[in-house]
Amino acid sequence: MKKVLITVAILLPVFLIIAYSFKSPKEEKTKIETKPEATKVLVSPIADPTSSWKKYENAEYHLSFRYPVDMEAEELSGLAKNYLQVNLRKGRGAPALIMIKGNYETEDINEFVGGKPEEEKTITGQTWRFFDFPQGWSNSDPFTVYQKEGAGFLYSFKFYNLMTDELRDKIMKTVKIAD
Repeated sequence: MKKVLITVAILLPVFLIIAYSFKSPKEEKTKIETKPEATKVLVSPIADPTSSWKKYENAEYHLSFRYPVDMEAEELSGLAKNYLQVNLRKGRGAPALIMIKGNYETEDINEFVGGKPEEEKTITGQTWRFFDFPQGWSNSDPFTVYQKEGAGFLYSFKFYNLMTDELRDKIMKTVKIAD
């Protein structure tokens, strides 16, 4: 019996070591780290809503801007010396007038549109004086005016209420005056 006990005492640890080495992976307590899957965000470039519009350019007056394809730009020169007017027409109406005056005096700035500016607005890096005439002026329909000096000229963009504020703002964002 003593011999059996010694054999068991020797063999039992050997069997335990062998059994432990064949342990199944389920029983292992190995910590597995999982990383969250990266989320891919696809960003598409924002299309310029005015890229398909027509472009008006006048090198003499250092001006360019874009306007919708359903409008026409009617240039009226010769109305006065050093003065150019561009009517943006849609059908029979002219919802916008662009007036450019050279050789102007300082008092012409406010007089040119018939009032004092309400505020200054910066649009694409250019500072414009903003005039708002909600009841019109001198028997006219309501309108707003953006006015700026540059390249030796006084530029005034006059928008009547026939044009939405959104469309007016899109046009103004395309205005370039080369100094």
